[in-house]
Amino acid sequence: MKMLCRWILDNFGYSPHRTTIVRIVSSEQRHDYLDSKATTKRCNHREPALPDIEQELRIWIERANSANCSLTGDIIMRKAQQLAKDKNLITLVKFSKGWLYRFQQRRGLQIFRLHGEAASIPQQYDRRDIYNMDETGIFYNCQPNTTISNKARSGMNKDKNRISVVLAANTDGSDKRELTFIDMARRPRCFGNLGPDDLSLLYKSNRKAWMTIAIFSEWIGNLNESMKAANRRVLLLPDNASSHKCVGVDLTHVRVLLLPPNTTAWLQPMDAGINASFKCHYKRR
Repeated sequence: MKMLCRWILDNFGYSPHRTTIVRIVSSEQRHDYLDSKATTKRCNHREPALPDIEQELRIWIERANSANCSLTGDIIMRKAQQLAKDKNLITLVKFSKGWLYRFQQRRGLQIFRLHGEAASIPQQYDRRDIYNMDETGIFYNCQPNTTISNKARSGMNKDKNRISVVLAANTDGSDKRELTFIDMARRPRCFGNLGPDDLSLLYKSNRKAWMTIAIFSEWIGNLNESMKAANRRVLLLPDNASSHKCVGVDLTHVRVLLLPPNTTAWLQPMDAGINASFKCHYKRR
């Protein structure tokens, strides 16, 4: 019992009373209707009025998902009504939107936006031919946000001077593209009398040190020429930023597929740790 309490505390952040655990275990069959993916934020669960109908409906939804069929709330409610009607149980439950919401909570069902092109295109390419690119900002004058002192001290306003760095690589990591730097100054003082070419740098500039359509078009044009020289055809997956538009460039060996909006933190490898790792290495030096 103590081990079970400890496991619940470690995984869910609270420790239930012993009597609560005994009551749940003794009535475990009452909770068979809950899906393993159901939300863990609820403190109690109402038993469905028609558990057998919900079980059949769950199986039907899984089969529809496996067949790549799109389901809406209205379709699910109509199917539930049909199942209940076939068993002369239609009068026991009102299959409303409230019922649908509770059913989704019990079964761990969510609404997902469909992106048809994204599902099929990557399968046409080998891992080495799928690329991801992203920009990350380096605030090179920014002070540390912590300090060692004998008492609390107020901080300083954050310095907003930045430089953007473009990172790109393919899926298996065999091709890490050369970094591109975007700053505000055309010729930074630290370069002295040297230019970017003298320093072997891919360096661009604009007044905000951000990626622009012009810079992106030039960058992807260079990528296309590189792939053309290697006789490769690749897929590039950038996010859907407004600057990621290709203008005036004929892409013969690079296909661009923008990632869906509001999903870059989940889908984009650069956001999944590569950008953070790059910044950690920069700060160490």
